[in-house]
Amino acid sequence: MKKALTLLTGTCLLSMLCPAQRIQQVPDSIRKKYKVRQLEEKAEETAKINEGKKKVIDFTKYDNDSLLTLKLIELALAYNPEIAVSDVNTDVSEAELRYAKKSWLNAISANGNVNEFVVNNSAASSFFPKYNFGVSVPFDIFSRVKKDKAIARGNIEVNKYNKQTKINMVKEEVQLKYEAYKEMKEVMMLQQESLEYDLTANEAAKKSYADGEITLEEMNKAYQVVLQEKSKLVSKRRNYHAAKISLQEYIGYEIIDTE
Repeated sequence: MKKALTLLTGTCLLSMLCPAQRIQQVPDSIRKKYKVRQLEEKAEETAKINEGKKKVIDFTKYDNDSLLTLKLIELALAYNPEIAVSDVNTDVSEAELRYAKKSWLNAISANGNVNEFVVNNSAASSFFPKYNFGVSVPFDIFSRVKKDKAIARGNIEVNKYNKQTKINMVKEEVQLKYEAYKEMKEVMMLQQESLEYDLTANEAAKKSYADGEITLEEMNKAYQVVLQEKSKLVSKRRNYHAAKISLQEYIGYEIIDTE
């Protein structure tokens, strides 16, 4: 007992002389910054993954304009949600038609029972049928089945018509957007050529002014022409990018081309 008390006293003295050091808590500001950095790294990693999965179509690989148009139509048809909805509606209508063809079986009910005299071994059982059996068929079952099948067939035809109509609209819209894209690109390139010509003329005007061949006003006129052509190029480039974006959104693919 005395020995145990001595050990306990020593332990208490040791605890008093060497108190346990408290582990410092990480400040909230540092933890918050660390958490934000983790989220940023995760976002960067996700962006890299998505970038690798980006769907693109390279226009420079198509020498034939007709083949490129057909490819654009193919992509637009596969990307259009209304066509996919038409396919689903057609599947539903075909399922309803199959159900309508067999629905008359659900309308027929059969019932039967054993004569109570037979169950009781009564002498009177010989005077009555031993079993009773009946079938119940609604009078309008065949007309209802016929109507349901007609509705289902009609829905199938409507869905197929709507799908074909949408396909025709998509084909037309793709060609219009592609033609607008080509037009805007051609106009932009012509404007670039015009600007390059005016830049050359402006440099020549500067040299002529330096040589004393033209006046300052004439040199400034050449420079003003350059500014006007640059402004036109900005507008033409904006129209080109707008047409390109419109086509990309319609086919669901990013376009790679040369400007």
